[in-house]
Amino acid sequence: MIYCISGESYDYSLTNSIDCLKNYSSNLYAFLESVDREGESGEVDRSVNSYVTYNVHGYIRWKDSNGILHPASNVTVNIYSTESTISNGYIIGSATTDSNGYYSVNVQNSGTEDNVFIRVQSSGLNVTVRNASNVIYSYTSMIYNGVTNGNSVSISYNANNSTDLGKSMCVHQSFELANRYMYSLENTYMNSINISFPDNSHGTTCYYNNKIYVLSGDAFDWDVLEHEYGHYVADVFNILANVGGSHYLNEILALTKGKSNGIKLAWNEGWATYFAINLQNKMGASSMNIPNVGDECYSDTDDANIYYSIESVDSDYLLGESGEVAVSGILYDITDPTNSSDNDEIYCSNSNIWYIIKNNTCQTLSSFVTSFYNSSFTTQTKLKLGKTLSHFKVAALLSSTVNIAYGSNPTFSWVKQGGSVNYQNGSFSLAFYDSSYNLILKTSSTTESSQTLTTVQWNQIKNSGSTVYCCVETYQTTAPTTGPYYSNRISISTS
Repeated sequence: MIYCISGESYDYSLTNSIDCLKNYSSNLYAFLESVDREGESGEVDRSVNSYVTYNVHGYIRWKDSNGILHPASNVTVNIYSTESTISNGYIIGSATTDSNGYYSVNVQNSGTEDNVFIRVQSSGLNVTVRNASNVIYSYTSMIYNGVTNGNSVSISYNANNSTDLGKSMCVHQSFELANRYMYSLENTYMNSINISFPDNSHGTTCYYNNKIYVLSGDAFDWDVLEHEYGHYVADVFNILANVGGSHYLNEILALTKGKSNGIKLAWNEGWATYFAINLQNKMGASSMNIPNVGDECYSDTDDANIYYSIESVDSDYLLGESGEVAVSGILYDITDPTNSSDNDEIYCSNSNIWYIIKNNTCQTLSSFVTSFYNSSFTTQTKLKLGKTLSHFKVAALLSSTVNIAYGSNPTFSWVKQGGSVNYQNGSFSLAFYDSSYNLILKTSSTTESSQTLTTVQWNQIKNSGSTVYCCVETYQTTAPTTGPYYSNRISISTS
């Protein structure tokens, strides 16, 4: 029998099985089960189950390596009701914390009072941190008994920095920030990825097969964690070259891996480091006051020997196109504010550089630079990259000293560069531009480190205006040929 509500009473409507309601509404099913249905002429029990409605809220925080608390954003908080113990609890609500680590959810359950607890997972925003046994980290609060209708229950959690559970919250927050950064570029979040922590199955913190493995000692190293997330992003967007293996900061990878593999590995690692440091810069992570987060240095506290700036790069790391620090430094120079003291006079928007890399599936520095030159940026902007390329020994270094004696044609000279004598740049041409950056002429290529203009060339340049810009177009001719790379530009007076 189904009894339908009519005003203040229940009227008999029809006789039918209510089993079909089980999957539709468990509360309605339970209520109808409790109604007296013994005959149409009998008295009907008009009692109705009571419901308790209340609010559960609180703050979820985690501690950094210095013991400072920070809000845990975008983590999952499940609300449980229980009759007596944790083991018989069942979910009655769920929430996701906001940027302040705050959650609030209104819940309803049958009865006149409720017993409630929460479980906080190191999961959310398509990032899930699991232990090596593939179990999601979660914190379970104490049970709050006797919650009555209209109550408000405050249940918060401060994760510590000494247990794997507590550290898993820090690990999650690093990747959560990276995914929010990707949203700023793509207007959508990256797909779900699992994080295994602590996990030494690969001997190092690494990205492999759509999963990130994190060593115990790297729990607080956001540069390291987001470097690996950078590999994940590169893999998804097909900008991760299929080359792996050992690599060192002061290594010219073309010498140890062969040029083809060396320039690809340098891109893989340099891109990932740039991704980590750049995302922290763009997301304002320095204001979070987390140790070693939001600066311009890559640090790995699990390896005391790894700490270096990608803005003010040590001369030992200026190793050309197959040096990973050179790759990260060049990319960072392009998207950070200009700084003449660091040989950086270029600035391009973060999103524009990302779209160049993504849309052209760049897997080497050369493919990126070529795509940059083919972009819609102005010629002036493109040539501004030259100072950075020359600084990192990717392009030739053009001398600013030019002998323009009366009655003679000028000679221009440069340092070939290229990273090492084994992989020097091998082909050079001078390119001249007028004050509006229109190309005046480009000389024929040479393998030498200087070139003297012909009278015809010099007259053509002098007739183009009083101020002319010059740079060297460079190719790295060891197979496979890479470039062109335009050098630093100099200004010459023709009057």
